[in-house]
Amino acid sequence: MRGKWPMRSHSRAWSMAPACWPPCSSATSFRTRWNCSGMSGTEIFRPEAVSFRQKRLYGNITVVAEPTANYVVIALCAAAALAIGAAAFGEYARTEAASGIVTTSKPLAKILAPKPGIVQDVSVKEGQHVKAGDKLLVVSVDTPLGNDESYSQENLRSLERQAALTADQLGVIRANMLVERNRLEGELAYSTDELSQIVAQIEMQRQLAKSLETTLSKWESLVKQGYFSQYTLDEKRQEFLEHQQNLSKLMQQQSSVKARIANLKAQLVALGSAERKQVNENRIQTESIRQNSSAAKAAGHYVVTAPISGTVSSLMAIPGKSLRSQGLVLNIIPDDTSFEAELFAPSRAVGFIEPGQSVRLLYDAFPYQKFGSYAGTVMQVSKSAIAPSDIDVPLNLQEGVYRVRVKLQQEHVAAYGKTFPLQAGMALKGNIVLERRSFLDWLLEPIRTVRDRV
Repeated sequence: MRGKWPMRSHSRAWSMAPACWPPCSSATSFRTRWNCSGMSGTEIFRPEAVSFRQKRLYGNITVVAEPTANYVVIALCAAAALAIGAAAFGEYARTEAASGIVTTSKPLAKILAPKPGIVQDVSVKEGQHVKAGDKLLVVSVDTPLGNDESYSQENLRSLERQAALTADQLGVIRANMLVERNRLEGELAYSTDELSQIVAQIEMQRQLAKSLETTLSKWESLVKQGYFSQYTLDEKRQEFLEHQQNLSKLMQQQSSVKARIANLKAQLVALGSAERKQVNENRIQTESIRQNSSAAKAAGHYVVTAPISGTVSSLMAIPGKSLRSQGLVLNIIPDDTSFEAELFAPSRAVGFIEPGQSVRLLYDAFPYQKFGSYAGTVMQVSKSAIAPSDIDVPLNLQEGVYRVRVKLQQEHVAAYGKTFPLQAGMALKGNIVLERRSFLDWLLEPIRTVRDRV
């Protein structure tokens, strides 16, 4: 049992020991004290305990604190005060997160390829301003024939030959018509002159016949008086009849020439009609060939034009690139438009969203860890949910969402000492600030909820 007694046992054992006189000094060992009492010298206490009692100090113990401890206590008190102040006056913002993209206030014109083909020529470049109707690019949809030519080229060459033959045919028609017209006009001029001569001869014959008739009357009177014989009178009558016969022939010739002139004029009119008809037929044939040529050219390639005026963006077409049907070629940002954010909030998060609330925008192209977030304001919230299949955005939406339009405070991002403008279609995330409450209100909210229920 030696060395295992508790301290109170030590005290009790010490008090039970007999007194020794003269008293032992402090340097005297416990063994000596026990010997003075006439007891056995067997060691009762451990040497360590005996050594500790021999080296004890007398007097009151005073604990002196270091200066740094005071500073620590002050700091802890200040931190506690700050925590209490923050809980009482600090604000806590409740937010809802939603994904979205950067879009434009006016609809973005997406230019799609109407049918597959290969880009032949691109007339615009990224960031270029275009007007409505300007040519953007030419796409070839031709089919090669294996002889360094395409089907449309061969067809165009054939149509060009047909057009040349048709033009030559028109020249032949015009030449033939000109010759025929000259012939008819010549005959008409000759017949007109002939008619004039016949008219003059008829007039002379009429005057001569009138003169002969007067002379014949005189001769009849003279024959009755016996100055001339009846034979002479008969000769005069025969001469008068011959003149009358010549007059009749001239009048017949006049009628014949008039009929010929009328026929020639009718032929000229018919010739003009026939010429116009043949020329029109030739023009129709030429127009048909031209349309076929245009169709052949269109079948070989097509031209994409700008539907609106604006700035070219997201240009995907380069010469030689293959395009698929309804594939995106480029976008046109309309004039006088501004950028805005379009967020798609799920139904569980849209209940407290309303216009005027603040939004913190985080652009995927500019990580917020380096470039921070940017402010915006809710402008509009859709009244009904939109199915993911009805939304043409590059986001993985699994449920119906509500469209939230956000006005941007600035349309650029400052990074590395430069300003980078936003681009339509940039992916982003938005934290919509629904309300701001103090931490104390937040801590007391469960109590208030229970009280309201009661």
